[in-house]
Amino acid sequence: MNAKKRFLSACSGLLLALPFNAQATIVDGTFKAKVLASEATENLWGDINGDTVSGTFSYKTDTVESSTTTGNQARYFNEHNNFVYLTFTIAGQFFDISRDYAQALELETSTDVVELRDGESGPAGNDHDYFHLLDLVYLGAENTGYARTTGEIHFFDNIANVINGTGLEQEFKWLSAGTDDSGGYGTFHYNRGLNESYAAAYVSLDITEVTASIRKAVPEPAPLLLLGTALLGIAVCSHKNLLKSNK
Repeated sequence: MNAKKRFLSACSGLLLALPFNAQATIVDGTFKAKVLASEATENLWGDINGDTVSGTFSYKTDTVESSTTTGNQARYFNEHNNFVYLTFTIAGQFFDISRDYAQALELETSTDVVELRDGESGPAGNDHDYFHLLDLVYLGAENTGYARTTGEIHFFDNIANVINGTGLEQEFKWLSAGTDDSGGYGTFHYNRGLNESYAAAYVSLDITEVTASIRKAVPEPAPLLLLGTALLGIAVCSHKNLLKSNK
């Protein structure tokens, strides 16, 4: 086999070996809610009952550790790594559950859950679309400083068709109708003991609006750089071998 053929064969092998088509799907969006119940918490907020809360969510499909799918329902779970990212803005305070204090405190516990239910597959009038996100993180330790935060949002609707299948493959915007056929709820727990200060807070939410978008993860440049380096090395070696054979 001459140098040119060896070069082309090696290139083809590398292209087939790299997983260019294994792109992850990223689901992200926003939500709004009203505070149903809370307690005034020193250094956080006073009476915020009835106030508006906003937030964001995102998760990547390739970071799921385990999943269970039964008919029109799916549950995606991750216990060891961050999978769901939820943020809350409450009374001007911003909370990023998975990232707050992450640089200063070691991760102790992280539990993330995504649940989907497609009401289209159920008996007419007796089933509903359902969407649930849970993000729980415990950083640090009691004796060295800690931040324990839990957030979750749910919504359900047996009129609007927002969930199709169990993979959430479509974008949607959902607005609560405020009835038994369409509603949402959420919770936010916050406990912190850091730098000799302590705070604990709980907020109960009425979810009123959810939007979601679907996008593909952009491939990281590392594989492309690896490919270019490898091809350059093969080209150099092939060229040297070709020169030797012609002597």
